[in-house]
Order: sequence, then C-alpha cells, then structure tokens
Amino acid sequence: MNLEVCEISWLPRETCSHCKRSPRYELRPFVFEGNRMIEILKNGGPVHPYDSHFQFGAKKAELLLAALPVISEFAANTQEDGTTTVISQEVVDEAAGLSFHVWVQMHADFVHSTGARIQRPWLHVEALSADSDRSIGLGVQKAKAVCALEQEMKDWLARGKALQEKATITIRLPKRPRIQSRPQAQ
Repeated sequence: MNLEVCEISWLPRETCSHCKRSPRYELRPFVFEGNRMIEILKNGGPVHPYDSHFQFGAKKAELLLAALPVISEFAANTQEDGTTTVISQEVVDEAAGLSFHVWVQMHADFVHSTGARIQRPWLHVEALSADSDRSIGLGVQKAKAVCALEQEMKDWLARGKALQEKATITIRLPKRPRIQSRPQAQ
C-alpha cells in the first residue's frame, strides 16, 4: 500500500485532487535590498515541499534561460533512479553572451515522504566568466517549473532592462564662460 500523503490536503496522494491536477506555476516578483528578484511558486506554494523558497535575481534568471535547452532535457528525460540523458558539458550561448558548465550528480539531501533520505539527480549550472560566482542547482521539479515559466522570465528580464534604461538620466548643461573670482580688498 502506498502511504504517501499530500502535504497540502493530508489525503493519500492517489485520491487527492490537489495532487492529481496539472501543476500551475507562477512567477512572483519582489525587491530585496534594492535588487529585483523573482520567486517561482507551484499551485500557490513552494515548488518542492522541502524548499520553501525558490527565488533568484536577474543574473541567475539569465543563466537559467541560457541553459534552458539542457534544463528542458533534464526535466523531460530524468528517471526516478537518476538515469538521465544529460551529460556534463560546456555550453556557449552567443545570444546571451554566456558560457557555462553543466553537470549532473546524485544529491543525497532529498527526503522522501516517509522521512527516509534518498538520492536524486541534481543539475548544476555554473557560469564560466568573470562573473563566476553565478551558479545554481536544480532538481527535476524545479527544472520543470523553470521550463514552464520561460516566457514569463524573459518578459520579467526585459521589463527590468527597460526600467534600467529609463532610470538612466544624462544631464547636459550649457557651457558658460568661467568667471574667475578675485580676492576682495580689505
């Protein structure tokens, strides 16, 4: 008997209407310490029950979009036992001007609904530029969420770039002849 229980309804997963419906992903923008950020939600809550916030800024969003072909392959072709068609590779996205390294490793920090720790495949994406601190890791559930929200993420990035351009103000003052000040006689 399968004793997996839905974290939302507390009903067995095979009878829970929440678990049987197709997931609805959404992008929620916010600002953190002056930086534009987004959080990805699944059915109004966390994408994964053991990670309450899947959030990142514009640079990681750009990295995820550049790596989207590999992320899509990972989401579609990764089995529960860790078998995947994704191989370690270096990718150059000339349109985004990014080069990055992608690899998959088994990650032991996943927890099954029974409480047992299990290994699951984890996709790592790391930029290979001067901005090398830009990296992110994804399991299959988060990879599916990123794939589902591709267009929304592109739109969010485009709005941010447009706002940045509007916020840049250049003031050109007319040139005036310099007047030298003279010390006053006492």
